[in-house]
Amino acid sequence: MSETVRRIRPKDAASLLIYDRTDGETRFLMGVRAAGHLFMPGHLVFPGGRLEASDLALARHLTLDAAVADRMMAGSPRLGTPRHATALALTAIRETQEETGLLVAEPGQPPAVPPGWEPFATAGVVPSPRALVPLARAITPPGLPRRFDARFFLASADRLLDRRLPSVPPTDEFDTVIWVGSEQLKSYRVAEITARVLDAAFRRLEAGTQDDPSAPIPFFRRRWGVHTVEYL
Repeated sequence: MSETVRRIRPKDAASLLIYDRTDGETRFLMGVRAAGHLFMPGHLVFPGGRLEASDLALARHLTLDAAVADRMMAGSPRLGTPRHATALALTAIRETQEETGLLVAEPGQPPAVPPGWEPFATAGVVPSPRALVPLARAITPPGLPRRFDARFFLASADRLLDRRLPSVPPTDEFDTVIWVGSEQLKSYRVAEITARVLDAAFRRLEAGTQDDPSAPIPFFRRRWGVHTVEYL
């Protein structure tokens, strides 16, 4: 493996765990990544992706609660500004729409429509970054073809305009999009980090702290060759 691969700098990214508890079982919105993709092919994952310039542009006009922004800026490497924290929440919302077709939004006219955000304007809705609560952070270990400094957010399905799934995923990122519970998870390929973040989500829901931005956030990464977790 080349030195170039090992030294890839992680890109800022965000994922969203949307949970649905309407039938007495906790289920999460997830997708099975297409087999042809370089990153986690065939794995069950949360919708998400890397931060884009359009997310930073829209973050000029929308904000997070101060407590959420402060929590997002904890840990090293640090985010530079609250706007950057808001942009990552928006990344999670935009990627969820792109990969599943579902909108975390509320009625209204978006204050701006940067590239990639047109579906919200078309639907006559405004994305809702304040609906998201920080859940976890993870940095992809060195040596992989893609590396991310990913923030994971938690949000209730009540924040969706419509929780019905599309018959066909809107992009080629996912082969299928599903609501999946703990028993169903056993039937899919799930990466270790995905399992750890899911465990953090189940723990928050069991503790009733899913809406509390002050709850501890696990930070997963590899340091000096050892996988570690610290709490922010």
